[in-house]
Amino acid sequence: MEEMKQNNLPEPEFQNLSGGFEVTLIGPGRTFEQEIEKQKLHVLEINERQKSAIEYLKENEVISRKTYMKLNKISNKTAFLELKNLVEKNIMVKEGKGRSVTYRLKR
Repeated sequence: MEEMKQNNLPEPEFQNLSGGFEVTLIGPGRTFEQEIEKQKLHVLEINERQKSAIEYLKENEVISRKTYMKLNKISNKTAFLELKNLVEKNIMVKEGKGRSVTYRLKR
């Protein structure tokens, strides 16, 4: 109970049941999950443009190099290198060939 208080979490809920009892611990919820996601991106050593692409892909299924360029206001070459880096780090997968190449988050 002390650790729950130290982490600004609600106290455990205790319930008497026939033949025993139940303890419910209430965790930090969605805010905590979002913070963990941010930390994962930090550990991967990716830049802010790459982070914005990952956020974009959480709302959209795929991203093209052209969309990445527009989103970040960068050159074709920079977009190519940064997307390639995300594929190499196993964050994204590349699909298609030529002008129809798209990228999606690796599952």
